[in-house]
Amino acid sequence: MEPTIDAGDVIAMRSISAPQIQLGDVIVYQQSYSLALLIHRVVCIVTSTSSQCTGSLYVYLKCRIAPCFYTKGDNEPGPDPWVVSASQIVGVWTGFRIPYLAMAFICLRQDAQCPAPWESLSLIALGSAVAGDLVFEYWLSKRTEKTETTDQH
Repeated sequence: MEPTIDAGDVIAMRSISAPQIQLGDVIVYQQSYSLALLIHRVVCIVTSTSSQCTGSLYVYLKCRIAPCFYTKGDNEPGPDPWVVSASQIVGVWTGFRIPYLAMAFICLRQDAQCPAPWESLSLIALGSAVAGDLVFEYWLSKRTEKTETTDQH
């Protein structure tokens, strides 16, 4: 979905029913042959009575049980060569994203999408997050101890 959503971005999504989906919505769905979630923009909606599409590159014969959704990555020249059924849709993107937050996990997996400076930065960021959490937990436990001691007197 680059440049709208980059690799490593964390996004917020919400549940949605098929009739609420509109052209241009960015949906999160799972292909039937994969466990991976995909995020693409809806460019064509086929119902049992009509179709709404942007462009003319769609073959409606693939839609076995309406509604069906044709999608496209923002950086791709044409639509995806598959149809998304209503049962595959997990949610719709709310428009909220936090850039690069998940890049540390991508780099720790040693994924090919991990660009050069992110490898070391990911380890530093993840280590800092763990250290920050430990300091916060320590501070919270000391504060709780102090509160309990004060309450007993």
